[in-house]
Amino acid sequence: MTPASPLPNVGTCVPFLPLRRPQVLGYNRAMQKRQLASIAVLFCLLPFLLSGTFAQTTKRAPASARHGQVVYATVHAKGLEGNLLGDPADQTMGVYLPPSYSTHPSRRYPVLYLLHGFGGSGAGWFQSPEAGSPRSAPLLQNILDDAMTEGGVREMIVATPNGRNKLVGSFYLDSSVAGDWEDYVVRDVVGYVDAHYRTLADRDARGLAGFSMGGFGALVLGARHSDVFGVVYAMSPCCTAMREDLTEKNPAWQTLLRIQGEHRVPSEGEAKDFYVDAFWALAAAVSPDRDRAGLLADLPYKLEDGKVVQDPAVYRIWEEKLPLTVLPAHADQLRGLIALKIEYGMQDDFPAIPVGAREVSAALAAKGVPHVLETFTGTHMDHLPERLRHMLPFMSENLRH
Repeated sequence: MTPASPLPNVGTCVPFLPLRRPQVLGYNRAMQKRQLASIAVLFCLLPFLLSGTFAQTTKRAPASARHGQVVYATVHAKGLEGNLLGDPADQTMGVYLPPSYSTHPSRRYPVLYLLHGFGGSGAGWFQSPEAGSPRSAPLLQNILDDAMTEGGVREMIVATPNGRNKLVGSFYLDSSVAGDWEDYVVRDVVGYVDAHYRTLADRDARGLAGFSMGGFGALVLGARHSDVFGVVYAMSPCCTAMREDLTEKNPAWQTLLRIQGEHRVPSEGEAKDFYVDAFWALAAAVSPDRDRAGLLADLPYKLEDGKVVQDPAVYRIWEEKLPLTVLPAHADQLRGLIALKIEYGMQDDFPAIPVGAREVSAALAAKGVPHVLETFTGTHMDHLPERLRHMLPFMSENLRH
């Protein structure tokens, strides 16, 4: 991955994200006009909001009313008990309570569930970024405070469940090896948040968003559980289809096929190679095999005469569990969503992401599923804070308050 590129100068009325015109697929014209207008207004105001110029001419809320509170909660996941990787069943998540939460004890709020990417953690959204690290998380609390006090975003609770396991990423799927991470998010986390915080406890007031691996999770969980989440937003969703860098041409498969015969349980991130680690974790989530030595998973490829070729049976399992197949199969449920959006950078470091996002969008359009597909100029990690700021008005507009 490459570090984020510098942003345009602050103070000019230009977008932080050089976004292409969104492809609004299946929406009526009135909805499209509202979305395009809100995007235009957001882009023009963002530079001034971040630079302080706008604050000089706008009355600011008192300091005590401009900051929400971040708390950390431990949620027990019954489906993680006894998993073969040895991950704990008690998982930590971050919870952002908006500025008015403590002063309006009778008010209830919608909830945004935000899923992190591969190598991240639930609490990591709110922790200080590591200087110089391209994988460092933005300071989400500052983004949320600014958006909800001066950015026109209506207040909401934001929960960031953990999806990091011993293989560095669970992909938010149920697995006989890694444990039931999908159940953890959909059942345990949502149930905990509704029980412990003042939420609007219905699907029209629940949004699900995610970045990279989290974008994958948002699409798959949003499709399978449209009765739980009403709004879905995927940022640079990974692994949507067996394309480009997920094919047999990637040398990481050679490494994994050699590891497959070793008799041991893996240690976290031991390969020290992003693709090897990511494919290993994805295999444990998509095609787990409790009896398979080494990887504890089956791979979609095998070695024949020293060459990597498809293993038809396992390859079919992968295709069936990736978003390109999962979303069209749940088209009826997806048509019931309030809103669905996918965005990605046109220069993404991972070639499968742009290709897969376009194919998923085409498959949804063919099934008559309303959604928005939006692109921006940048790589996988570019402009992540601004992309989060861009996502929040979408949630604010579509969630029930």
